[in-house]
Amino acid sequence: DWWYYAEKLRKEKYDLNEDEVKPYFSQEDVWNGLCYVVNKLYGITLTPTDSIPVYNEDVKTYIVKDADGSLLGIFYQDYMPRAGKRSGAWMSNFREADGQTRPLIYNVASFTKPAGDMPSLLTLDETCTMFHEFGHALHGLLTQCQYKGTSGTAVARDFVELPSQIMENWALAPEVLRVYAKHYKTREVIPDELIEYGEEAKVAVRNVRRDAMDKLKTMKKNSEITEDDVKTGEKDVQKLTDRYCDEVDKAVADKEKEIMSI
Repeated sequence: DWWYYAEKLRKEKYDLNEDEVKPYFSQEDVWNGLCYVVNKLYGITLTPTDSIPVYNEDVKTYIVKDADGSLLGIFYQDYMPRAGKRSGAWMSNFREADGQTRPLIYNVASFTKPAGDMPSLLTLDETCTMFHEFGHALHGLLTQCQYKGTSGTAVARDFVELPSQIMENWALAPEVLRVYAKHYKTREVIPDELIEYGEEAKVAVRNVRRDAMDKLKTMKKNSEITEDDVKTGEKDVQKLTDRYCDEVDKAVADKEKEIMSI
């Protein structure tokens, strides 16, 4: 069970308490930080709109435009949990770019809903997930291919993760954190010691993946597992890289709901 192994390793070697960090990562602030980054990097803007029909009242829509004002596409933001919605986070589309036809792109996640005066607060992992999945969204939105069979994320697997990894790296960059990471009550900018914590957390994510892969190689070398087992394990570790230990975050979210209901 590679998910189990990787999470156990993360807790034993890189255990980081996020309780004092989460108040600086409201979903709204993280989203604003993401919009800041993509505007600085690519010159694009995301303007919220209520004029586009949605499939659930919690879904938000944005008109995405390039620096010259031309339409890049429509982005659907589906971040709230609901009955029947599976866990995890992903990007997909309702329509791919095809010549002059612009795409309809969506991101899905299940972040904790606001409750009373408490906004939706994200873990560092969830923060990285938002940036990561929007990297995939950018891949779909910025494509200029003539044919939809080669547009957006219709590329080889080893390349499809590149835009998401690039975007994810900005999530906890100190210069970016100082722009958007503000305490939801006091609006105090995140202090330097917690920025250092974010850097440690980012290293932990990379190290968990590296150590999990090392464990796979060792077990293969010792003939404890077959080649098929390695391939299966590698796929699971890749999932871990994208959203390491979604099960743990869900358990945390459930616990938060339990506490807030008392």
